[in-house]
Amino acid sequence: MVPGQLTVVVQGERFVVPLTVKDVRAALPDEVRPVFDSGIDTAPPNMAGRFIRTWALEVIPRDAIDRVDVLLRAEQQAYGPGTAPA
Repeated sequence: MVPGQLTVVVQGERFVVPLTVKDVRAALPDEVRPVFDSGIDTAPPNMAGRFIRTWALEVIPRDAIDRVDVLLRAEQQAYGPGTAPA
């Protein structure tokens, strides 16, 4: 079972990365939640995972060293290396 969020440490800095639709939605600022909801409601099944990962990155501060690396580390912790869903 995938946890709702993970705490990831990247170069000594801690990030909480949400991994479920519910937790991504909750982590977003109120003003962008309607955009997220509209997008997830219309995302085709084969794009839903990518959509969630994209928005999960939005909760990580923009000045993070490498936001993609943070999400990839979170997925590896959740699923194990090389097993994260596409």
